Amino acid sequence: ENVFDDIQNIESAQRGYIITGDSNFLTPYFDALTRLRTDTLTLQTVKKLEPERQNDIQQIFELIRAKIRFAEKTVALRTQSGIEPAMEAVKSDEGRLLMRAIRDRFIKIETEDRILLGKLNDNRELIGRQTTILFIILGVLFLLSLISFFILIKRDIRWRLHAELNSQVTEKTDAFKNI
Repeated sequence: ENVFDDIQNIESAQRGYIITGDSNFLTPYFDALTRLRTDTLTLQTVKKLEPERQNDIQQIFELIRAKIRFAEKTVALRTQSGIEPAMEAVKSDEGRLLMRAIRDRFIKIETEDRILLGKLNDNRELIGRQTTILFIILGVLFLLSLISFFILIKRDIRWRLHAELNSQVTEKTDAFKNI
């Protein structure tokens, strides 16, 4: 976005200077050129991090260089030769066609990003549902384990009580026999 904004600012300042001849328009022009150098470094990083985007980003760089050359040419024409030659260059539509090509490349990348983001969100939702199902299954298994342990403990207590009663009965029977 910053790169595209910089290019638009360069174009606006360039046109302002060509139309008016007022050198005050060159300040935002040069400021935007400076920002563009910094912002294209970020784009270079994306190019390295996302190899599948190298062709698109390389084409954007080529279009940006052509757009800057065109802007420099028209500013130089206005400065050195006056408004007529500069206006003729602008009327050639070269600048507009370059800007459209740059815009189209950025729109292509943004569209691909939106599609990718949509897929990632779909995957997150799927993983969220799967995680919920997993927790439900684990909860049911935990509950079944608790019930199983309860039944085993109850059975063990019953067996011990039964064994103790048998032992007491045996003791009393033996004691009674000895009388």
